Amino acid sequence: MEVEEAAPTTDPIEWLARFRARLGHERVPVAGTMELTRRCNLDCSHCYLGSREERGASRSDEMSTELALDLVEQIAEAGCLSLLLTGGDPMIRPDFAEIYGRARRLGMLVTVFCNGTLISDRVVEEFRQLPPQMVEISIYGSRAATHDRVTRMPGSLTTLLAAVERLKSADIRVGLKTVLMTLNQSELDAMRRMARELEVPFRMDAAIMPCLHPSDRRPIDYRMDAIRAVELELDDPETRETWQRYAARVPASPADDRLYQCGAGRTNFAISPEGMLSPCLVMPHVAHDLRDRRFADIWAEEMVSSIGQAATNGYPCHDCSVRAACTACPATHRLETGREDLPGSHACAAANRRWQLLGLDAVEGTMEADKP
Repeated sequence: MEVEEAAPTTDPIEWLARFRARLGHERVPVAGTMELTRRCNLDCSHCYLGSREERGASRSDEMSTELALDLVEQIAEAGCLSLLLTGGDPMIRPDFAEIYGRARRLGMLVTVFCNGTLISDRVVEEFRQLPPQMVEISIYGSRAATHDRVTRMPGSLTTLLAAVERLKSADIRVGLKTVLMTLNQSELDAMRRMARELEVPFRMDAAIMPCLHPSDRRPIDYRMDAIRAVELELDDPETRETWQRYAARVPASPADDRLYQCGAGRTNFAISPEGMLSPCLVMPHVAHDLRDRRFADIWAEEMVSSIGQAATNGYPCHDCSVRAACTACPATHRLETGREDLPGSHACAAANRRWQLLGLDAVEGTMEADKP
């Protein structure tokens, strides 16, 4: 389908908005996530994938090296430019460097999420030769007692910090991120200071979800009070500014009646460790088998119908006056309440408080790329 050319602009943010709109209109799978495994050497208390034993049980179902490499080839051919490799910890797989290297050699910008305890010399050398967009390492406290309590592995903070220094010494871009929870909330400022001293970026997220298995809600035992979490989040001037930029581009109402207004299934996709294709990482209930069919065929023929349903009458999020300050979506609604069209009270409370603290007014325009 031909898309009418937009008038030229010298504003890079406006240009990016138009570019993303065009990609969405033409349904180019430009950004993807590959979960290479659900296994991890840590056993973090808040993990939405379940306990270490539960995650380890799926090892026999993981895609082979051959399939993983073939899928990397397929998504590159389909137009993927930006790829996230994650897990579990993806480096628990002996073939991680090979899969990463294939993606980079095909020209993709690759980000890696890991826990920082499994970064081998081989991986560092692969990163040195083919630099990643970013290696983001999860940190859960400024003190070993706190971090290691969350990960349930003694010494994990010491190993993580050593990995950060190794990556920095190799001129590899590295950042720290945390999940804010009851176990570490008192150390948020200290983690921010630690990142500044290490001269690496830092970001936080207080959104803790139930496990992807709908009957397991253990992680939310560690979830903070929504109001307090937002207050701590917006104590950081950079985070506050990012939210204000994003909110300035979110429309007061959605463009149409679709339930899913994001890029899931339009420009974004996720591939599970078993080789199943979904619109998004938190939508495993919508999955198509890549072991039997080509990525391009599923993307063109089935993915659009997976996310094309209209919102039910009375769906509250489309008319919400503070939607520009919200991090929730129908997929996270489903994990929280069991229904895609029923938001949870925790997300709503957080959005309302964020709106108040930012002093936002309803504005026009949208820029999903700016969302924190």
